[in-house]
Amino acid sequence: MNQSDIDKQGITEGPISPMPQKMEDKSLSKRISQDEGLSEAFMKLATIMDELREQCPWDQEQTIDTLRAMTLEETYELTGAIDEKNWSDLKGELGDIMLHLLFYARIGKEQQQFNLKDVLESISEKMIRRHPHIYGDIKVKDAEAVKRNWQQIKQQQEKTAILSGVPKGCPPWSKLPGSRKRQDKLVLTGPKGKRSPCMIKSWRNSVSCRRRSNRRIRGI
Repeated sequence: MNQSDIDKQGITEGPISPMPQKMEDKSLSKRISQDEGLSEAFMKLATIMDELREQCPWDQEQTIDTLRAMTLEETYELTGAIDEKNWSDLKGELGDIMLHLLFYARIGKEQQQFNLKDVLESISEKMIRRHPHIYGDIKVKDAEAVKRNWQQIKQQQEKTAILSGVPKGCPPWSKLPGSRKRQDKLVLTGPKGKRSPCMIKSWRNSVSCRRRSNRRIRGI
């Protein structure tokens, strides 16, 4: 990154800082990494996942393909809890999603593709790479500069385009032209102005895909 790019994006050079600056005690209390018993609780769930996979007939039959629809359903339930600001349900839904993540990691290990440690290290490395203003020698002025820097790192270091297309798993509705409101109206009413359970299900999938597409545009 040259100086002109830095100036344009509101990013300034600063001293190399391999680790974030020390937080005040008050901020440390908000860190999830400081939760008492965290390691034990996480390992307990990971152990339960192993035991279910090894001893439960239903869990033994599952594959990444059979889990896919259930993961999508759990994601919808999670977003519902978020929309309703229901913290109790949100906690439960996050637990369901976490179990699914461990399930995929267990299957990945069985297939000799990756293990849970690989997953955790991969996202950790990505976050460190995408935040040079925390772990590197870059300083930023505001959140907008962070987003611009994030996207530039993604394109330059990871060789990915800003628009990488709609995910393959998305329904065709998500590729419709026009505004979101027009897309939603067309999908929900259909050509004759009648709704159907199939259309509503497809619309829900398209909303999920639009969100994923937006996440890609933002570089997440």
